[in-house]
Amino acid sequence: MGAVAGAVLGAPISTILIVFEMTGDYALTIAVMTATVIASVITQQLHGRSFFVWQLERRGVTIKGGQEISLLRTIAVDGFTDKRFETIAAQAPLVQVRERLSGPPPGASSS
Repeated sequence: MGAVAGAVLGAPISTILIVFEMTGDYALTIAVMTATVIASVITQQLHGRSFFVWQLERRGVTIKGGQEISLLRTIAVDGFTDKRFETIAAQAPLVQVRERLSGPPPGASSS
């Protein structure tokens, strides 16, 4: 049962830990560990992922990357960049660099 659950859910380590927590039996845990690894490898070879993820993808639900990926795809990086900056030549003397750094920030009003 642990092997089937680990392969279907795609969470073999969690399944093994749950069985160990429920039983406290080391021998049983090693047996479940072996069976879960074999079942997970077979599922990965047949489906390329867990059986559960495969079923979701058949229904059109993609969970790759989670909710954060969908959110990040809707936000343009251009909205987070500050275009108010000054440049200074690489050959500029250190005194000029210090003056620019100690002065008001670019785009700041000097009132």
